[in-house]
Amino acid sequence: MNREDPHVAELPASTDPETVISTDGFLQLLKTASLGFLSLVDSAIAVDVRRWPRMFFAEVTAHAHKIETFFDDYGARNNRRFSFLAELTASVRGFGATAALLSHIKVRLSSYSLCYTKTETSGFHDSLIEATDLTLRSLRELLIAIRAEAEKLGIGSATVPMGLGQAEYPNEVKRKLPHDINVEEVASAESIGASVLADYLNILERLRAVRLPQQDLESLTRFMASDYQEEMARELQSNVNNLQSAYDTHIKTTKLEQKHPDLRTFRGHVSLALHLFEVGTLLVHFLERHEDIIQTNPAKERIARIVNKLDVLRTAILFAHHEGRRALLSVKPIVDRLLTELTERHEIDVEVPEDGILHARPLSLIVRIVQHHDTPIEIIIDGEAQSASSIMSLIIFIGRHAEAKRISFRGDRKALDDIAILFKSGLGEGDLSKLPSSLAYLRS
Repeated sequence: MNREDPHVAELPASTDPETVISTDGFLQLLKTASLGFLSLVDSAIAVDVRRWPRMFFAEVTAHAHKIETFFDDYGARNNRRFSFLAELTASVRGFGATAALLSHIKVRLSSYSLCYTKTETSGFHDSLIEATDLTLRSLRELLIAIRAEAEKLGIGSATVPMGLGQAEYPNEVKRKLPHDINVEEVASAESIGASVLADYLNILERLRAVRLPQQDLESLTRFMASDYQEEMARELQSNVNNLQSAYDTHIKTTKLEQKHPDLRTFRGHVSLALHLFEVGTLLVHFLERHEDIIQTNPAKERIARIVNKLDVLRTAILFAHHEGRRALLSVKPIVDRLLTELTERHEIDVEVPEDGILHARPLSLIVRIVQHHDTPIEIIIDGEAQSASSIMSLIIFIGRHAEAKRISFRGDRKALDDIAILFKSGLGEGDLSKLPSSLAYLRS
């Protein structure tokens, strides 16, 4: 122990040896570390939220993250004296990031080329304003609480205010730079484009299985616990992020995109959905980690009195999740048309072998064929169509048509050829080693 450091406390023999600094010593460090952050807080609460510039949200998020890390380095969340300020700071980071995303959506909305009607666009814009107002109100209340708690602890701020959004971007993008980058063709562009659209259909299929709840606190809380926990929200966000990344890697600025302008509309819907799901993840994280909705402690109980959990739940689920889902659903007709243009669509009819049953094992082989070729394939029985990319969806679909012996498949020729071979080979019942060499990938 460095006895020359005035911030390091002498430890009695019974004290945990990891406790190497007194609360007074930490307070002195905090006073220095938080000068810039508290100056920004003072500048923000001195003006109306409608005057907060766009860059302020990035600044307050970055500063809050730095101080949150400082708190965590010293274990401040587990200290009664500093836990509330630590929770407030973490909450500000989340709401600052949420405000930044909502501001980004507002600025970029016109560039997404959405296929919404005027009524739908107007409705979304109203919902966006409502979500933004809630976020800014909550952020302001948290900043006021931070200033009050800092004063209670005896922490001041810099004498010269930092100012807000000193490098502010314009609130609305009216013009863009010319798109003059060299456009190169990608090998097998149509196939790659169809693969990206197939990934979209897989995401859409999972979203359709989720029904949104009513607006009351009990229904929303139950929905979050069953269908929209933070882990689930992050998985959905990650899947859509991967979809956008695949598009930008393989399709953006290529001749394929020039040839099929609707691809840009598809990308716009994906981008909007991604940002909305990012908002949902941030708000669900706040509810699970900093509100008293799952676990409670004195600091979280005080946070709950500052930020209304029902408002946050409604914004996370009925705005962010719902509007993100709608952004993806509404572009489905365009995707269907693009798939027709990008793939040579064929249809085959197959017969279920005599005494054969389409149970889980042969259905899983069909799914593996579809995944191997990475193109959208539909199974059709009695005029009803269903994606063949999910084993659970196929099991449910076949369950509704248990007596069917004649089945159709529609999609890319190569995948259909392999499905036809699988049926002719007895659906892989028995020894998979007896499958033809063209289906060798199913043996592994």
